[in-house]
Amino acid sequence: TNGMSTPQLADLDSDGTPDRAYAGDLEGRMWAFDLSSSNEALWRSDYRSGATPDPLFTAINDAGDVQPITSNPVLARCPYDTSVPPDVFVLFGTGQYVAEADKSNTEEQTFYGIWDRGNDSLLRANLLEQLANDPSADVDTSLVRVPTANAFDPLSDLGWYMDLPDAGERVGSNPLVRGEIVFFNTIIPDAGDPCVVGGGGWLMSINISDGGRPQAPVFDFNRDNAVDNGDLVA
Repeated sequence: TNGMSTPQLADLDSDGTPDRAYAGDLEGRMWAFDLSSSNEALWRSDYRSGATPDPLFTAINDAGDVQPITSNPVLARCPYDTSVPPDVFVLFGTGQYVAEADKSNTEEQTFYGIWDRGNDSLLRANLLEQLANDPSADVDTSLVRVPTANAFDPLSDLGWYMDLPDAGERVGSNPLVRGEIVFFNTIIPDAGDPCVVGGGGWLMSINISDGGRPQAPVFDFNRDNAVDNGDLVA
């Protein structure tokens, strides 16, 4: 009943050969594989308890639901001044839209940024929480989201997470990193009529470093063909 998403490769020493791979599975586990040896017989899960592989992180929401990972992660260099290897941010969303029953599944899904710096078997308790809708923002949340900007502590936080607030909302496509921002699309299937194609979703942009809202406008919100202070919404 399990399956693994497309892996993402990391060339940590910039020699043109991947040293590491990351991939998630339907049990909510994000795996880190060590490919650094020239002997491929030694390629394996980087984290282990004896002979048993351990995941980097397991995605379980606050209700106790395992969150499947079906899209591939994207990777970013750590934005903090640290030398703890491998020092990679692993960015991915959760949710499944494969089987017929997935249309009506309303379990809460999440977007995660996991800081891989040698720790394994991480859970939500190790991460900073950001909200997709800042309760202090005076905006129409049916049109726009203004996430929180909670402070990230690189001495104690091993990543961040943002729960997707709409019922049935999930991530089914691959994120994209541009500069300091990770972009991702969410989907909200139309579960009311099985013959209807479509639904809704959100285009999200958040900081890689803390999972919060960007420091400057990212979208042309007022549609004047420029991204500037005129696109501020709160």
